[in-house]
Amino acid sequence: IKNDINAIKQVLWGFDLPIAIVSKARQIRKEKKFYPMDHCFTSYKEPLIDGGRFECIAACLLRRGLYSETTGFTSKCSLGFFRDYNQKEVDFVIQKGRSIILAIECKLKAKIGAGNLKIFSKYKPEETILLVEEEGIFEKIGDSAHAISIELLAPCLE
Repeated sequence: IKNDINAIKQVLWGFDLPIAIVSKARQIRKEKKFYPMDHCFTSYKEPLIDGGRFECIAACLLRRGLYSETTGFTSKCSLGFFRDYNQKEVDFVIQKGRSIILAIECKLKAKIGAGNLKIFSKYKPEETILLVEEEGIFEKIGDSAHAISIELLAPCLE
């Protein structure tokens, strides 16, 4: 079954994100999230879930921004996600070694809030971002989080 799943992943041309903040041995045992590079595969459910497509687009942007195949340099940062035992999840965590540089939660609208980022604040990330699909959003929410529109973040990762 694993060989069949790996063959499908190669055909879909995507990548796995491991769970962050745990040891390498536990990362191997934990389940990973798969993001296809082609976003049409994220809309297979009825009704269409726009949040999954938006999260996939953000994952592809972050991966391309961190791991540029054209330069030949490897990044010292790693991209992953965080999930606790209560299934609370932060969509993307960027680490440099053991320190957490950035925690990103994806939402369609800024009014939904950054509840999971508040839970994640005990790990003391340097920055926390609520990445939203709405246009023209760039504001501070709470004490340490910022809501940023994807249209403003995407050019920074190109």
